[in-house]
Amino acid sequence: MKAKVVYFLFMTVLCIFGGYLLNLFAKDYVRLKSNQTALFDEARYYRTRDSFSAASVQQMTLKHAEFEKHYAALASVADDLNLKIKRLETASRTVTNTVVEFVPVYRDSIVFRDGRIDTLRCATYNDAWVSFEYCDDTAHVAVTDTLIQFVHRVPRQWWFIRFGTKSIRQEVTTKNPHAEITYTEYINLIRR
Repeated sequence: MKAKVVYFLFMTVLCIFGGYLLNLFAKDYVRLKSNQTALFDEARYYRTRDSFSAASVQQMTLKHAEFEKHYAALASVADDLNLKIKRLETASRTVTNTVVEFVPVYRDSIVFRDGRIDTLRCATYNDAWVSFEYCDDTAHVAVTDTLIQFVHRVPRQWWFIRFGTKSIRQEVTTKNPHAEITYTEYINLIRR
């Protein structure tokens, strides 16, 4: 009788432990499946109503060790900022390209060089986002931009009923009309 009780307790503990492991593996399977979908889902680049550049990308969920292994450049930046990788919640990277075509305003300047008079052609351009000045073989360019990021939940949808969470997406837009978003990614870090 005592052996049956011990056997029953052993099997109960084994079933509970097996259920726990099965739950962990199921969660990891869902995470990896979501990451695979995020990797194959290309970022969507589009223009807002105000014709600003915008991009949308699906979230990837990584463990801290995976982040350090596969995103060493981002981990290095976090280290340079004295941030511990194990304390990070999310990481995001967005690349923009700014191209400005303009007609500069030219003006002539008179300077004295080596005891003689010389003229310099100087050019300038200014608007709310770009400042350009060229004079005496030196140029100064200043570009101002604001990136706005939103992270939102995309619900599952069946017919007209929305429920649960299908994915997490990041939407990024720029406020500089000369800038174009060329790349973006959003990584959620989990502890396990």
